[in-house]
Amino acid sequence: MTKLIETKPDYDGSAWECENCGELWEFECEGPQENKYNYCPNCGVKFDEYVSYVDEEDEESEAKQNDKD
Repeated sequence: MTKLIETKPDYDGSAWECENCGELWEFECEGPQENKYNYCPNCGVKFDEYVSYVDEEDEESEAKQNDKD
């Protein structure tokens, strides 16, 4: 099972990294699934899962806010 993993966004946006070869890819419109990006153009592996970036700090802040409510 090979994943395409979204990296932490920077000033240019985010990139997606092939778990198999480490190659990075950027999309101008939407993400890999919307662009039918099912195989890595570099190594040819089929992607079985797409993992979006989650900011752990944002999750912790949200959890603390929910605890207060």
